[in-house]
Amino acid sequence: MNKTARCRTLLLSGVLLFLMSCSKEPVPLPDPGQLPLTEPQISALYGVTAPDIALSDSQVQTIKVQQRELSVRLLAPAQPGQYPLLVFSHGNWSDQLQYEPLLQHWAKHGYAILSLNHDDCCGMASGILAALRYGNLKLIEQRVQDIALLLNHPAELDALLPAQVSLDHNTIAITGHSFGAYTAQLFAGATLFDTEQKRQRPVQQLLDKPQAVKAVLAISPPGPMFDEITEQSWQSIDKPMLVTTGTWDVEPRFFPDYKLHLMSHQTAPAGDQYALVIAGADHYYGNLICRPKRDQAPQLAQFKLLQSVSIAFLNSYVKQDPKATEFLQQNQITKATQGFASLFIK
Repeated sequence: MNKTARCRTLLLSGVLLFLMSCSKEPVPLPDPGQLPLTEPQISALYGVTAPDIALSDSQVQTIKVQQRELSVRLLAPAQPGQYPLLVFSHGNWSDQLQYEPLLQHWAKHGYAILSLNHDDCCGMASGILAALRYGNLKLIEQRVQDIALLLNHPAELDALLPAQVSLDHNTIAITGHSFGAYTAQLFAGATLFDTEQKRQRPVQQLLDKPQAVKAVLAISPPGPMFDEITEQSWQSIDKPMLVTTGTWDVEPRFFPDYKLHLMSHQTAPAGDQYALVIAGADHYYGNLICRPKRDQAPQLAQFKLLQSVSIAFLNSYVKQDPKATEFLQQNQITKATQGFASLFIK
């Protein structure tokens, strides 16, 4: 083992020991109150109930695109047809298989979901090791470049689906959770602070069809984080965007106030910008996404509200559904839940 490798190993060990031994006091969580809807009323909200259809699942496959090996999966309706493409980017240290309730719901509403594993995937140890090996800047850029690489090679994606199912490569939304939400936002004009060049700059996407990206959906995106994500990172957003968070979406070391997850909405230029705040929703909806083995109860009611507004946003900006647009523009979710779920529009 050379000196550099030894240093990285020692540093990784130190980081792991620090994370295991150090903690901050839990952040007090506000009382969310009661959702003033019965189960049938929740199920009747736009987008909550998914059609009972079969799905085509490519399973996770490793494909090689321009010498880059990527672990990918395509989930789509099995019914013959052409479907808009949603790209999903997982959170830091998580992976593409930890979001099933969300991805399955979107697919049953008529979308093809492309997910992939990033270099920082698959556990804390491997994620930290990747950060030490490449650095945050490289990891952020590689996430974007991998997504662009896949979108620029439609034939490789088409090959993952049955012959009767096809992808609409001209109608795409980029979605993600946590660190993956920031990845998605980088396709809508978000920037990073280049610690080497000492300046705020965009990430080179090299998309063959940048106009095909119609919208961005960011679930619990970070506020300022590391050195690369700053308060200036969202001032050039230029596509429709939905940001979501919850009043329990806090982490003592990084985000002690859930409102930090709203900074990307607050600092983005006005126009087709939405932010959803759900009372009592945490970063993982209990254990429904990102960390399904988490020892917490699933936040089923809050999750259904996320399903509702996310489908309304996607259907409005990707499928141009007037009922979805009406649901958003009239802020029906805020009215129906009496503010338990609050949608902000600018």
